[in-house]
Amino acid sequence: VIYTARLVKIFHQGQCVAVHKRTYVPNTYVTKTEHMPAAHQAMLSRDTQQYLLWAEATQSTAVSVVVQRLLTSRQYPQQAYRSCDGIRTLHRQYGTEALDSACATALELDQCNYGFLNRHLRNHATTLPAARTAESLEHRTIPEHDNIRGAAYYA
Repeated sequence: VIYTARLVKIFHQGQCVAVHKRTYVPNTYVTKTEHMPAAHQAMLSRDTQQYLLWAEATQSTAVSVVVQRLLTSRQYPQQAYRSCDGIRTLHRQYGTEALDSACATALELDQCNYGFLNRHLRNHATTLPAARTAESLEHRTIPEHDNIRGAAYYA
C-alpha cells in the first residue's frame, strides 16, 4: 500500500490493483462499486425510502415505526437493509395483523430488531392484551411459590 495526501494505491505482486481517493473524515468509507462483491452491488439499488414506503403500505403504525427506528439506529442505513428484508419476509409468512402485534410488543419493550420479531412470531406470541397500561402493569402480583421468600424473610 502506498498513500499520498490525496490517494491510496494498493499493489499485489508489483501490480497496481486499486486506487482510491483518500479521506480524512473519521469512520467513513471510500469504496468503488466495481470492487464490491455482486451481492453488495445489488444492495446499492435499494434505498431507505423504499423500505419506509413499504412499511407505510402495510397500514400499520407499529410496523412503520419499527422500520423507521431500525433504519435510523445504524450509522449507515444500508446496514439495516437486511433486517428490513427479514421483516418483509415475516410479513409474507405471518401476515399484517401478526406482524403489527409483534411490532407493537417490540416498541413496548424497546426491541426494534429483526431477531426479536422473528422469535416473537415463531413462538406464536402474536396477540397483545387489549390494554397494557401502566396501571394494569402496576397491579401485577407475584404468584405463591416455595422459592419466593418475600420481604419478611430479609427483615
